[in-house]
Amino acid sequence: MFSLPLRPAAALLSRKVLAQNLKRIQREVKTQTQLHRPDARVMAMVKADAYGHDLSLILPELWKIGVRDFAVASLSEGIQARELSSKARILILGGTFDWRKVS
Repeated sequence: MFSLPLRPAAALLSRKVLAQNLKRIQREVKTQTQLHRPDARVMAMVKADAYGHDLSLILPELWKIGVRDFAVASLSEGIQARELSSKARILILGGTFDWRKVS
């Protein structure tokens, strides 16, 4: 039987690179075009525990560097994001009600 060697996987994130990437994205988004406006804001997609990078670490870092809008997948993720930042604007991408009660 074919098997792959077991080895751990790791993702190393740099606060400096995160800030540099955000500034670059903000600069591009704020460029006046038919699709962009100078007052546009960046919304960080932090669903699925910030894509497995730990929301409790990522959201505060994004907040420190100026992100105020966050998107999550579910109400429970929204609650977690709210606990991390009481002033953040949070968009829940999924439903927030019990589908079993819909007739």
